[in-house]
Amino acid sequence: MTHGSSHGKLLHVGAHRIRQCLDTYQRRFKEITSRARLRFEECDWPGMQADAAERLELYRDVVDRVVDELRQLFLVHIQNRSLWAEMRELYAAMIEAREDREIAETFFNSITRRIFATVGVDPGIEFLSPLVESTTSRPGRRTWRTYSFAPPGAASIRQLLVDYAFRVDYENLDRDVRYAAEELDACLRRTLREQAGEARIEMLPWVFYRGKGAYLVGRMVVGERVSSVVLALLNTARGIALDAVLVEEGEVSILFSFARSSMASRPRTWCISSRLSCPGSPWPSSTLPSGTTSTARPKSIGISFVTSLSLMTGSNPPAASRAW
Repeated sequence: MTHGSSHGKLLHVGAHRIRQCLDTYQRRFKEITSRARLRFEECDWPGMQADAAERLELYRDVVDRVVDELRQLFLVHIQNRSLWAEMRELYAAMIEAREDREIAETFFNSITRRIFATVGVDPGIEFLSPLVESTTSRPGRRTWRTYSFAPPGAASIRQLLVDYAFRVDYENLDRDVRYAAEELDACLRRTLREQAGEARIEMLPWVFYRGKGAYLVGRMVVGERVSSVVLALLNTARGIALDAVLVEEGEVSILFSFARSSMASRPRTWCISSRLSCPGSPWPSSTLPSGTTSTARPKSIGISFVTSLSLMTGSNPPAASRAW
């Protein structure tokens, strides 16, 4: 076998093995997170905590395994930078059409950083992403549940909460509807005051879970102006209760400034900023990796959940939805 053919074989075997391990990770992640809705409905907080720990350990375990396999495969070539640069391009072609491409790139970078003990950014072998990403839509649907909202907006909010109902009844739906409508009306007047006319609320159709909370995530839109909307729900001894309505960028950024493994959701990737304006929005500065000051960032294991949302609920989207 010639050196060229041996080099090409390493490239293909290595890239395919990384993709296979990524698929293993995604499959196991989905299995764990599919339990989130039931855990929430049954108030199984120890189970929810155990699932969160398992998700966090899963990424490390899968990366450890593929790094060990690649060391055995590449032997003396394991730190051949030209080989890794070519393998990155081959791997990029393999994942181009994936909806979870950001996660796939993150996965590749995690492996290179382990092998090369990278400090900072290594653009020669890592995937980089600009702070302001292209707004061109990727293959796949962007689905929202849309509600018109004109103050006082109680009917729209009631329909929204009913659409996302759980097996457990709301403790006091009338109270929660009034509270949410008041908060969103205040948001409309404060944040979107320069725009006239009726607003619309666009909600992602899946529910997010973290700790003891369930979160409905979306945005309020008036013309070209937008404001984030997150409805935080708790399962109390008396039923499901609306705990908070988050509309400020800082509040939402804090809530979602956790790594992907902290949240339970359905396997589908969405890119939105803490403003929830549109796919490909700029990263909020609070989510940048520590020490990052350049106009490009490495995709690493700490990728912010607020920008790469991997949605993993066990429920189906509401029937009335539209492609975004």
